[in-house]
Amino acid sequence: MDLATGKFERLTTDLNLAFDVGGGLPRFDSKGGLLVLTTDKSYKKLARLNPKKDWAVELIELSGESLGSLAVSPDGGGLLFSASSTSDPGSLYSAETGGKSRLLESFAAGWDENWLWSEPVEASFVGTGGVEIEAWFYPPLQHSRGG
Repeated sequence: MDLATGKFERLTTDLNLAFDVGGGLPRFDSKGGLLVLTTDKSYKKLARLNPKKDWAVELIELSGESLGSLAVSPDGGGLLFSASSTSDPGSLYSAETGGKSRLLESFAAGWDENWLWSEPVEASFVGTGGVEIEAWFYPPLQHSRGG
């Protein structure tokens, strides 16, 4: 927002993001960027807004497809977070802000030894008002297309 004119400018013109609130964010990281939670389609992601580059939006790559709970160290340099994906329903990670994630614990460790799962399938449908709803599911192990 331009404080002099009161006009808003969309920073995510080329991105398909919605900004989330909560989780103790937004807050600044150790590099001076503003950390915010975003939703990219149906996945929750972490992004950094860079005030030195006209508030450019940068998605921070973390392990997993979708971010779960997130904790940021007081100096903004460290992250502790849970994340999930279709192949790993939940894990706990640590990382330096913008650095490579390190797996601390997989909540589903050994699940494939005790359970037989089908491969996840992505699906989408058009909901009320023409809104596209995206999802993934595990079909029954013994199924065929069309029935």
